[in-house]
Amino acid sequence: MAEWLDQRRGAGGEASLAIPISGPEAAGTLYVEADKAAGRWRFSALQLAPRDGGPRIDLLAAGAGGSATAGLPPAGPYPGGAL
Repeated sequence: MAEWLDQRRGAGGEASLAIPISGPEAAGTLYVEADKAAGRWRFSALQLAPRDGGPRIDLLAAGAGGSATAGLPPAGPYPGGAL
């Protein structure tokens, strides 16, 4: 079951999520920390913790080819105000 904390303040806010994920060969939890300023979300943490107890994988690390805005769609508006 996913857990989250979303605190909105107008065009700003913050979110903390723990999202269980699974695939055909492994499972784990995706941990997300983000803040929203001027209507845009920025990730400060995006980590995958394998269920088998292996080390967490930092998806924002330069070695993972990520960045705080990698893979994000352009700025909203989004249906229902999501993202």
